Formats: sequence, C-alpha cells, structure tokens
Amino acid sequence: MKQVLVSMALLGLFCWSDGEVAAGQSLDDLNLQVHGYVTQGFIYTNHNSWNTTDSENGSASWSEAVVNLSLQPQSKLRIGVQGRYYLMGDFGNQIVLDWAQLDYKVNERFGFRAGDVKTPMGLLNEIQDIDPANLWVLLPQSVYPIASRNSILDHFGGVVYGAVPLGERLGKLEYRGFGGQRVIAGSDGYFQSIRDAGFTLPHGITGPIFGGTLRWNTPLHGLMVGANEFVSHSSGEIDYGGVQGTVTCRSLNRPTSSVSLSAGR
Repeated sequence: MKQVLVSMALLGLFCWSDGEVAAGQSLDDLNLQVHGYVTQGFIYTNHNSWNTTDSENGSASWSEAVVNLSLQPQSKLRIGVQGRYYLMGDFGNQIVLDWAQLDYKVNERFGFRAGDVKTPMGLLNEIQDIDPANLWVLLPQSVYPIASRNSILDHFGGVVYGAVPLGERLGKLEYRGFGGQRVIAGSDGYFQSIRDAGFTLPHGITGPIFGGTLRWNTPLHGLMVGANEFVSHSSGEIDYGGVQGTVTCRSLNRPTSSVSLSAGR
C-alpha cells in the first residue's frame, strides 16, 4: 500500500513537470519551488544524558538537513516531496523520505491529500518542519517527541481537510480526518527501552491508523484551541538473541487536547 501511494505522489510530481513543460509551459508556470534548511544543535544537561547523547558533558550530536521540492500545475493541485537527514545521538544518521503527497484543494471547506502524508496530530505536527521564519528548537516533548519524529510525522494513506468560517465574532473551525498505514522503524526512539533490554525489531512495526482533529481559530489573534483522537493497531517481528517472535501493540486510543498562543509580529 505505502509503495503505491508514494509512487503515485512521485509519479504525479514528475509527470506533471515533464508533461507540462513538453507542452510549452515553463517551470515558472508550474510554480516549481525548491526549499531546504540545515541546522546544527548543541545539547547540555546538568544531570542525566538526554536521548542517547552525551549531553552531561555537552554534545553537538544533533544535526538536521531538509530539502523539499513542490510544484503547483493547477491552482487547486499541489504536488511535493521532502527528504531529510537527521542525527541525534544514536538515532538517525540516515536520509529518509519525510513525505510525498498529492494535495487537491477544492475550496476552503474541502480538500484531500494522498501519498506519504503528514499526520494531523495535535496542533503543530503538520507544520513543525516548515516554518521558514523561526525554526523552533523543540516543541513540547510529551506531544512531539524529537526522538520519534519519523513515527509521528507521517503515515501512508490520506487526509481530508477543510475550514468552516464562523463569522468575525467566532473565528474559524478547521477539521482533519485521516487514515491509512502507520510505520514505526525499529530504530525509532519509541523502542529505545526494549533495545536496551537486548531486543531488536528488524522491520519495525506497522498497522492501520485512523483519527481526526478539530481546531478552533478563535477571534483572539494568535489563539487556537484543538482536540485530536486517533486509533492504531500495529505488529511486527521481534528478535532476542536469535529467538524470533511477534510483537503486537493492540488498539491504542489516544485522545488529546491542546491550546496554542502565538504573538503576532
């Protein structure tokens, strides 16, 4: 399933690009854009080391580089893909596909995305890596754990979304509904404790995930209130010293609520 969805997004990206240019349309007409960033962090903690780094003694083992490519061949259609290199302590040190998606927005009230899409969990999961003006050092780690960014950022499937204006006095209500397949790699920070115990998950765990999000953009500037819930069920192979078995994470139901306040500039 995931290979098909990602292939659709990538094929759409290159077919639209090549096809439209061949028909006499310039890259400017396709609104082709390439963006990226490179960051280097330094971590220091005054007691225990954090996220497998030697932060007690100060650690520069926190690096990230992102490149994304997008085009908009039609006013309602956007196609994009993003690759990322990430290193934090023992986590990462590899190039991964962050997302690859087709996005068709019918109007303000309804649109949909398909492919390797960002999962609309919490208030900021969809935008935590695209703020070009002020890249946050860390979001609240109880909701957006940096060591598990790859597992919470995306899923293979789709998202329907839209916004309903409530008038100047009430603001705007945004909704998201999503579903598909979730993949958590065996090297993810989510499994650090069982790796410390000698277990490995050669292929990680996979399974279906479904959920939804409601966000109220209040009439107070910068204030957003939201609620989110998702259900997932995952399983995969586990190995302990050559002895193999199956690990299953039975239905996980996770409701959350959040409030975000940002100051305007």
